Amino acid sequence: MLFNSFDFIFYFLPALLMLYVVAEKFSFLKRYLQLVFLTFSYFFIGYWSTDALILIICSTLFNYNISKALIKTTNKDVLHKNILRFAVSVNLFVIGYFKYANFSINTVNTLFSHNFVRLDIVLPIGISFYTFQQVAYIVDVYKEKAAPKGLINYALFVAFFPQLIAGPIVLFKDLQSQLLKLKDVNPKWNNIAWAITYFSIGLFSKVVIADSLIPYVKPVFSNAEYGMSLGFFEAWTGVIAYTFQLYFDFSGYTTMAVGLGLLFGIKLPWNFNSPYQSTSIIDFWRRWHITLSHFLRDYLYIPLGGNRKGVIRKDVNLMITMLLGGLWHGAGWNFVIWGGLHGSYLIINHYFREKIKIKIPKLLAFFVTFLCVIHAWVFFRALTLDGAMSIFKGMYNFSSINFALISKGAILKIGVAAIIAFSFPATSRLRENSLENDTGIFSKPGYLWLMLIIFNLSIAFLGMVIGSETEFLYFQF
Repeated sequence: MLFNSFDFIFYFLPALLMLYVVAEKFSFLKRYLQLVFLTFSYFFIGYWSTDALILIICSTLFNYNISKALIKTTNKDVLHKNILRFAVSVNLFVIGYFKYANFSINTVNTLFSHNFVRLDIVLPIGISFYTFQQVAYIVDVYKEKAAPKGLINYALFVAFFPQLIAGPIVLFKDLQSQLLKLKDVNPKWNNIAWAITYFSIGLFSKVVIADSLIPYVKPVFSNAEYGMSLGFFEAWTGVIAYTFQLYFDFSGYTTMAVGLGLLFGIKLPWNFNSPYQSTSIIDFWRRWHITLSHFLRDYLYIPLGGNRKGVIRKDVNLMITMLLGGLWHGAGWNFVIWGGLHGSYLIINHYFREKIKIKIPKLLAFFVTFLCVIHAWVFFRALTLDGAMSIFKGMYNFSSINFALISKGAILKIGVAAIIAFSFPATSRLRENSLENDTGIFSKPGYLWLMLIIFNLSIAFLGMVIGSETEFLYFQF
């Protein structure tokens, strides 16, 4: 069940919202709201797969009991650290099996000319996100920065459906108190208005913009995988279309997640701050998938030593962090290369910023940054290294330049996406801007605001009805 499905929008969400609103009138129901939300979240997971539901329940019970065992010991106790190591190892083993077992088999087969049979493994929904969240939780309990407030509360933190399958990655200390307050049902019109606004913007981004670019992406990358020769404009169209498809797919989905959380009074962190407007790779990673960047920094880069042990060690730590960040996204050498490219970008960026100190014109800095991001996305999207190389050959096949082959439809759709990504303020800033400047369409709920929501939802619903193809990119991660 996806957020951009009729089952979710017209059945699942209204049923939960009705129970939430009704609970305001019946005090006995308020006491069980966490259980209600947990039940709906488990149904949301089970709708995909009962195996995925069983796995997340087992993972939840394991980590909850581990956290209780950690609390019973102290930092001075050897057992305390061993419990942490055991817990992290088990979590990594589980995600390693489901995400990387076949990747390991393929690698061994390639390197040593073996013919080991791939395992019949289906990637469970949301495993990357809820595993990371629970590892962070276990580490915080170990450091005495977090403590469970009951199994239902913890289970809901793990399975809360708005942020389960595409993030944002949420820390327990930031969410548990909000989940505990679910029983204090207090629907606020302003929150509801903003929740629907965010959801409509996210749905529009996903269905109308991201999905409309699929026809310009899939054929190009499919042809590349089959070794077909690509023309200059064909390759560049496919790569740039994917650059914006990925952005509006992922940002749209997490914007819907923020809206769904706010609908029930839960404030989820924002994951995007107009990353394609960045003027450096350092800036890009402060704007793109913000919660993942924070997780990698706090639970990997800093524990590795961060920048505390000299420049060389800092660069090594940065590269390790980005390589593992790439591998987190997918089980393939293409993702490792993508992470390595961004690690190299960041090292070079830090070197120029700290040593060279040359002031580059803002427009040039923006262009170079965006060009670096585009080239890295080729590895992110291509299924194989050969496919990626075919794309690059087409991108720099200047002899194949033929202006008659330019697709007007692609130019129009990519152009609209580019204008929004390059010039529009981040969705996360809309509410802040409305509070700072008591003017404009979002200053207070009104007819213009309502018309914008209706327009977004109407066009998105139309796209859902007549759209020939849709895909959810981050489900595979």
